Amino acid sequence: LELAKAGRARAIVACPHNETAVNAAGIVFSGYPELIAGLTGNAGRVFLMLVGGGLRIVHATLHERIHDALARLTPDLVEAAALAAIEALKTLGVAQPRIGLFGVNPHAGEGGLFGDDDDRITAPAAARLRARGIDVEGPIGADVILARTDIDAFVAMYHDQGHIPVKLVAGRTASALSIGAGVLF
Repeated sequence: LELAKAGRARAIVACPHNETAVNAAGIVFSGYPELIAGLTGNAGRVFLMLVGGGLRIVHATLHERIHDALARLTPDLVEAAALAAIEALKTLGVAQPRIGLFGVNPHAGEGGLFGDDDDRITAPAAARLRARGIDVEGPIGADVILARTDIDAFVAMYHDQGHIPVKLVAGRTASALSIGAGVLF
């Protein structure tokens, strides 16, 4: 980590892990993004990007119960996840990244029919990103926007929303990147 922070390494490769096993050993651990965030002083700014099967999906929240993840979602958090995605995509060679935001609720809420979370959280984040000149689509229901081939990375609002599509199409060939700390982990 120190070599990466000093610019002497471009990435760190970590081993697969099982959070339950690590915690059973007496080590508090909920995944590499949280570990990297703590070690770099970037709490709330390090995110997971799953890559596989032609998909890149960044998670705004990760290892927490759905109730807590939804309570923690804010326009700021969604915007930070999208900005981390853009930084990572540029590092990976995508010059003009296009981001797709998943809605929180089915059909991104359909104008309040299925809840106001998208009107309060994802839509304002999308508006702020557009104001920065970022090419962003959404919020759109994950089931619809995932069919888009012109999107370079998607931002999922919670763990399973992002994990299921990647693991379905890529299985165990997917890779996980911790992004947002200035280097890829």
